[in-house]
Amino acid sequence: RQGKARAVMFRSIGKLMSNTRGAFAMQFALMAVPLTICTGLAVDGGRAFLARFELASALDAAALAVGSTLQNQGTDLNAVAAKFVEKNFRTEHTGPIVLTMTSVEDTIVLKGSVKINTYFMPIVGQPTVTVNAESEVKRGGSSLEIALALDITGSMSTSRMNGLKNAARI
Repeated sequence: RQGKARAVMFRSIGKLMSNTRGAFAMQFALMAVPLTICTGLAVDGGRAFLARFELASALDAAALAVGSTLQNQGTDLNAVAAKFVEKNFRTEHTGPIVLTMTSVEDTIVLKGSVKINTYFMPIVGQPTVTVNAESEVKRGGSSLEIALALDITGSMSTSRMNGLKNAARI
């Protein structure tokens, strides 16, 4: 009698294992969450990468503006940098853009940090991503070297030396 019950049990397990109706629905249900998370990571990661590129470009513009501004004019260089970054960084973001500027001799380093919203990652508890970038610029020196070339083709209407002197005064 025990052998007969065992045979019935194994036959029932065999039928259960060979039944494939609804298997795709089960597999899809199990894979839906990881696929959504991977898709969200790809979309939000791409947005963060583009935001970092745009922040770096905005910091470059701000660093160049600060580097070309003379300090003895009484200009607040932090305000100049903040204005340029705000105008050039157009990605939707949460909170302010945090800027830090350090100046050592003729080198200006501008660092920025901003939080951007994510679309898919709040599913796993990540509503924002922090994006950081940095830009460095060297101030130009005040020494200039100018070279003048004498045109010997005859296109100057006056004597060559007088034409060169007049051109240098303009």
